Amino acid sequence: MQLQRCYFSFVVGVALVGAGRTVTAQSATARQQGGGGAPASGAISTRLESFQPSPGSLVTVAYENLGDLNFGRVSVEVRELRDSKGEFARGVVIRVTESQTLQEQAFVDPEEIPELLRGIDAILRTTSNPTSFKSFELRYKTRGELEVSAYNTDAYVQYAIQAGHATKATALNLRSEDMAKFRSMMVAASARLAAAARR
Repeated sequence: MQLQRCYFSFVVGVALVGAGRTVTAQSATARQQGGGGAPASGAISTRLESFQPSPGSLVTVAYENLGDLNFGRVSVEVRELRDSKGEFARGVVIRVTESQTLQEQAFVDPEEIPELLRGIDAILRTTSNPTSFKSFELRYKTRGELEVSAYNTDAYVQYAIQAGHATKATALNLRSEDMAKFRSMMVAASARLAAAARR
C-alpha cells in the first residue's frame, strides 16, 4: 500500500479496487482498528457506510483525529473516501470504547451535524429530572446509530454516548464538561469537512 499526503494534512492510505472487491468506511476502519461491523440488515446507512468505489479504481482513505474525551473512551475523526473516477464520501466517525473487548463506531453525515448540535444543547440543558417519575432518559439518535443521552442516578444527572448497529458500545457516567467537549469536537469536524468540500 502506497502512502501519500492528501486533503487534511495527514497520511492517507491508497488501495486498488478490483472487480470483486470494494472498500467502505467500515472495512477501512476495521483494518485500522480491528473492529466495526456493518449496519444491520435494513438499517439506514450514512454516505461513508454506503460508499462503493468504482471497480478498477484507486481509493484514497483520508482521515484526521480531532481528539478524544474521558481518557479515550470516545474519539472523533473526520474521514473522506475518494476513488480515482471521481466518486467520494465525507463524514465523521465517532468511536466508543466500553471495555477492552468492546469498541464500536458510528458515522455522521456532514448535513446531520447542525441538528446533532441542537440535540446536544437540549441534553446539556437537562440538569435535573424533568419528569414526575423517579428515573428518566433523554436521548438523541442520528441516522448512523450515534446516540447521546442524559439520565439520572439518584439525584444526579449524567450523560452517555453510544455507538454501534447490531452491537452497542456505551460510554456512561459522562459529565457535562465531557459532553461540552464532544460538542466542540463536532463543531470542529463540521468546519474541517466544509473546508475539504471547498478544495
